[in-house]
Order: sequence, then C-alpha cells, then structure tokens
Amino acid sequence: MELTCALAPPVYVELYAMLAERDRAAELEPRLNLIDRDASWLADMAQSYRRLWQYRLTLDNVEEIHEGLPSHHADLATWLLSVLRGDAAEFSRVLRRRAREELRKASVGDSLPDGPEGQPAVVAWTLGAVHGKYDRELPVVFAEDPPDLNVRMAYEGLVHHLVDLGERDEPWPEVVATSVLWRCAGIAEGLAPQANPNLASSLNQLMALVRTYMAESMWRELSGIWEDFRKTRNALTHLTGRDGDPCFTDVGAINNGREHLKNALFGSTHFVANSIRTVLADPDSDLGRGGLASAIEDELSWFEGFVA
Repeated sequence: MELTCALAPPVYVELYAMLAERDRAAELEPRLNLIDRDASWLADMAQSYRRLWQYRLTLDNVEEIHEGLPSHHADLATWLLSVLRGDAAEFSRVLRRRAREELRKASVGDSLPDGPEGQPAVVAWTLGAVHGKYDRELPVVFAEDPPDLNVRMAYEGLVHHLVDLGERDEPWPEVVATSVLWRCAGIAEGLAPQANPNLASSLNQLMALVRTYMAESMWRELSGIWEDFRKTRNALTHLTGRDGDPCFTDVGAINNGREHLKNALFGSTHFVANSIRTVLADPDSDLGRGGLASAIEDELSWFEGFVA
C-alpha cells in the first residue's frame, strides 16, 4: 500500500494564510525571490485555495469534497517551509486545528474525515500527513522522501508498521513493539554514520541538528532519554547485559505500548524530517519549484471568480 502526503484544500488555505503573516512572509522573501514571487503571492495562494475549497463544498459526494490534493501541492509547500526557524510543532498544532475547524464547518453528520487528508503535520519545518490510527501526530508521511535510499526504505517500513499497530489493542507482542526501537536506532545510525559504529555519537549529532526546530523544553526532555534508549537497543541486540547495562529480561517485557515508544518515535521522525529539510533549504536553487508554482497556479486558475 502506497502512502502519500495528499492533503485537503483547507490545509493549504490555512497554511498559506499562516505563511502570509508579516514575520513569516519576511523570512520567506529570499525563498520567494528564487521563484520570482513576492510576499503578496502567499496571500494570493491562500485565496486561490479558498476558491477551490468553496467549489468543493458545492459537490454532493462527501469523499470528493474532502479528497486530498495531488502530492505536488505538498512538494511546493514543504519547499517554502524548509527555511523557517523556531518551534515547528506549535505551527503544526495551529495549522491542524485551523484546518480541522474548516473541515468541521463543511461536515454533515459524521462526515468529518479521519484520514490523512485532514491531518497535516509540520515536523522540523517539513510538511507531511499523519496516517492511520496510531496517534494524532504519528506516523508522518512526508511530502518528500529522505535523500538516503537506505533511510528512505527503513522509514517507510516503520510507517507501515505503525499504521498496522494502530489497528491493534495494547499491550502488543514483545517483538512487535521492540522492533520499533530497533528500527529507530537503525535510522539514527543511517542518518549520522560514524567511523566506528556508535549510536550515542549519532544521536548526539542528530539532536544538535534539530535543536533549532523544537521548543527548548521538548529538546531537553528528548535529550534525556537517549542513554536509556541506547542501553535498551543493546539489550535487544545482544541479549546479555554488558558492563552492568540491562539485559534482555530487563527491557523486553516493558516496551510493549505507545507510551514506551513515544519519545524514540518522536525523535526519529524529527531526524528524518531534518534530513529532508536540509536538501530542500538549498539557498541557491529553487529545485524546480518555480515551474511547479506556475503549474499549480494554472490548476487553481480554473476556480477564479467562483463564489459559493
């Protein structure tokens, strides 16, 4: 099953409206110059998506109303987001709330969508959609793939696994749950390989890279979990404790639910998002987004003048 970042029109209405706010628009000015646009274009895009949404609301089929837009819309939006700084999680929460409010206004009975089209996520200023029922914020399918093929495949497998876990009641079988921790460790080492295999060094490097994109309190909380995480990974891998570290019987039975996996997944998702953001944030290239912006403008022009 292919999982994509296909978000409903209200997500883009609210996203571009938020980007058009004065401080963010000023921060995006160099990015917009790369595609021969200025800050006023952000508000224009919000209006163009709003006209599309108003048209959708005239349709009879609820699924058509809420249907996610093709992923190239997310490709352009995440390229814009990639140069922003500060707490991306707060931006994500506001975006999700505002988009859900728009969807709720259009709902009839129980028709408010619970799929990924209405569940945007902005992680380390990388746009994605939340799939499945595992959690309100996990797992995230990003608009762009991680640049490293090994990490890409490993993360995709993790996402599919979490979607499946979201359909299961807790507690989960030991190996079903602890495999998540093992995969998170692999992703960390794949994103920050060391000359000698060293999970601790990889995690320290990755935590330094994501510090700019999360609240200081969250960064400190997350920083405090990795030593126990490393010991747990070693126990799951080697089974016997080394140098006084826990062994398999100490850790295998306790990591069997969402609560025990939460921080490792939160960190891994940020690490993957940052690897994507780093490529997108190239200050000297539009990575083809100028042509993509023109193509999306042409798509949205079909709805110019539409009034519900």
